[in-house]
Amino acid sequence: MLEVDLLVTGCERLIVINGMLAASSNAVFQRKLEHLVREFDELNDDDAGLPFGQRWGTTVVLAMRRWRYGLFNRYRKDRGHPDT
Repeated sequence: MLEVDLLVTGCERLIVINGMLAASSNAVFQRKLEHLVREFDELNDDDAGLPFGQRWGTTVVLAMRRWRYGLFNRYRKDRGHPDT
């Protein structure tokens, strides 16, 4: 199931998604994140010629991390899983 938390105010946006991905899907998504980084860099280069007053400092944080909610560890059947 996909869960999305979304906060939008003016030029700011926070998106949090949770899911369960296989290693192959994780790799695909990481390549897509790298593509997004290149697109951001291209936009930054494109806007470099605009007057300073028409541009604002912008930071984007992209992160992926494997995690498991520890409360459920004792109920796991696959104790050999890399996260245990």
